[in-house]
Amino acid sequence: PREGDDGERALTRSLVEAQAAQEGAAPLRARLARAAREIDLAAVVTIHGFCARVLAEHALETGQPFAPPEMIGSERELHDEIAVDLWRAFGSDATAAELLSLQWPGGPPSLAADLGPLLRNAQLLPPVPAVSDDPLPALQQAAQTLSAVFAEHGEAACARLDAAIAAKVLNGNSYRANLPRELWLLLSQWCAHGDAGQALDPRIERLTPATLAARTNKGKEAATPSSPLFDAVAGYLDAAQQRAQWLAAQAVALVHRVREQAGKRLSELKRVRRVQSFDDLIADVAAALEGPHGETLAERLREQYAVALVDEFQDTDARQWRIFERVFGARALFLIGDPKQAIYGFRGGDVHTYLGAAQRAEQAPPLDHNFRSRPSLLRAVSALYAQAGETAFVDARIRFREVRPGGAVADADLQRDGAVAPALTLRRLPAPDDGRKRPEWNAPESRELATRACVAAIHAWLRDARDGRASIAG
Repeated sequence: PREGDDGERALTRSLVEAQAAQEGAAPLRARLARAAREIDLAAVVTIHGFCARVLAEHALETGQPFAPPEMIGSERELHDEIAVDLWRAFGSDATAAELLSLQWPGGPPSLAADLGPLLRNAQLLPPVPAVSDDPLPALQQAAQTLSAVFAEHGEAACARLDAAIAAKVLNGNSYRANLPRELWLLLSQWCAHGDAGQALDPRIERLTPATLAARTNKGKEAATPSSPLFDAVAGYLDAAQQRAQWLAAQAVALVHRVREQAGKRLSELKRVRRVQSFDDLIADVAAALEGPHGETLAERLREQYAVALVDEFQDTDARQWRIFERVFGARALFLIGDPKQAIYGFRGGDVHTYLGAAQRAEQAPPLDHNFRSRPSLLRAVSALYAQAGETAFVDARIRFREVRPGGAVADADLQRDGAVAPALTLRRLPAPDDGRKRPEWNAPESRELATRACVAAIHAWLRDARDGRASIAG
């Protein structure tokens, strides 16, 4: 290192000196000169570009045609077509049609919007539940029993409940004076309708023996009202709960079936029309590495690429990581990333993939200097996250790391109204004043207000710069 060297130059000179001591100055000089001349030969591509090259250059090992299919930017049109076909296919069964409408109330467009994430994830949870018989007959029988018992005992049960409320046997907050007549009318209308699957008003649950006993005032347990109607209500609600649980399990099974059929139909459509998407590039390489010729393909790639460096690694997903781990994990694989910058969740990026890989990797020295920001901004950000504590990013494996200023940027470089501009401005939104007495804004409203505040601040800076009241040195 020489006098006046910055940290980067000093480190570089130390590395060169240490290497020259091992192999000699002249051979090292020749090797570095060759590396500089051939720097453009390095393969610098996106992950999708890398996978496209693998499929094109190793068609035999990957099982790909020598003439690649046409690349499409989006699968949405295919998803729309498949969703309509699936809706017709599954909708021919009454139960499946009911579940489809419950799962995707918007019809085929709603299903089409979900096909992307459904097909992208390697594993769908929860798993397929165990198959059982439809408890609808038991629910229908319980409904018939309830209707018959109501016809015979409804008036008497209403009278007993009225008397218990008047005698303050039952909790007054749960059982008001007019409640028995309201529940009697609800049951009367429900019984007249004759549909066992029609949901009862939630207040009907107050007629079950268990609820009546639980809400009987202390010391008056012996006076808790009873009636065959109350037993019939409990029996029906139990049957309805079992039917609801069965429908929920069948809905999960249906989603699995829809996903399976959608995957098959999508593959067939792509094959017939000779098209592929960017996700297919990743999927085809991952499948090839896991297939019968996977080890041969991995060896060919290791011969072709001695070293792999993945930048912005926090935006990779599990399949992409498996590709690089399989091919380069035992050789020379360098991962550069920051979990606080994982911004591509909408494209499948998975910060948990990064965190899992980081736990296995040998840690490199972190970047501890910021060459772009003013020192006061770095101090302000540090102070902000000091208030957030250890759980600022929820997951304890993601930590805020303080950095030092490392460039020539000074606080005085940014001026406004003849003074050094503030390092950081926090805006606190006022509570909503829309007549609904809400303590805070909801998420969409908060984003809208934050966007407006940001736009207004940018306009103010540009206006001040135009009028000569704001400036940046250099």
